[in-house]
Amino acid sequence: GIVALWDCNAWATSQRSNNTKEGKGDAYIDPALTWKAHNGRWIAEARFLPSSSSTTSSASSSSTSTSSRHYPSRLVTAANDGSVCLWDLSTVSVRSGAPKLLSQSGVDLHTSGIFAMDVAVNNKSRGGGDDNTTTTTASSSPPSEIMIATGSKDKTVALSVLGGESSSSSNNNNDFRPIWKSNFHSAKVGAVRLHPTRSSILASASDDGFVC
Repeated sequence: GIVALWDCNAWATSQRSNNTKEGKGDAYIDPALTWKAHNGRWIAEARFLPSSSSTTSSASSSSTSTSSRHYPSRLVTAANDGSVCLWDLSTVSVRSGAPKLLSQSGVDLHTSGIFAMDVAVNNKSRGGGDDNTTTTTASSSPPSEIMIATGSKDKTVALSVLGGESSSSSNNNNDFRPIWKSNFHSAKVGAVRLHPTRSSILASASDDGFVC
């Protein structure tokens, strides 16, 4: 149930400086951040969420400068305790070393371990439409919904939503809201995938041999 974050640039730097462990020629680095994220033995998936600034910069992808590089500050994890957690990587506890837990799903999502998760950003563009879009303009950037699909050992597939980019709990923007659930499968669901441009379309695959 432990999550570790790694800075691969630190590894490259240590390689260049010939900072090796036990003289074997392979650089060794510690994780930049590690913490106990879930109860239980394993975590099935971990996905970074893009910030609003990164989706804005993707609209002008013709120029790639260092100043336009944005790093994600939120992470979503799913594990065998049947829950999905949203973490704020920009706020870390001095005492425990763990980032701030913004939200955690309840028993209404799954009753057993989660074996698969997929995440998509659904920007609420003005003018409606079913299509996802990951490009917004700085002058009109409506809040985004984070669509989270999960598959579980309890044989169900679920789709949840996190609304908005704000981290303020007063808006409940970081609360998990299950919006759809299926019990079609008769065995563990081991793979789920959201359509890259239409978040209403979801695929699942199960140990029962069915792909839906």
